[in-house]
Amino acid sequence: MMSKKKRVLKIKLEAEKCLIRKGELAIHDLVFEISQRGNHYLVTSFELAGILRSHERIVKTSCGVYAVK
Repeated sequence: MMSKKKRVLKIKLEAEKCLIRKGELAIHDLVFEISQRGNHYLVTSFELAGILRSHERIVKTSCGVYAVK
C-alpha cells in the first residue's frame, strides 16, 4: 500500500503523460486513460479534479476539459 502523497504524485504524473500524448481531454476521459495505464489508481473524476487543481503545468481550459501548458 502506498502513502497518500506518493499516490497523488503518481496520479499527477500519469495525468500529465496522458495529456501530453492526447492533447486536451475531458475529466471523464482522463480518468479512463489513467485507469487504462499499468496501475489502477481507482480515482474518481471529482478526486482527480481536486488533485489537478494544484498542478502547475496542467490547466483547465473550459468546463471539465484539461490540457498541458
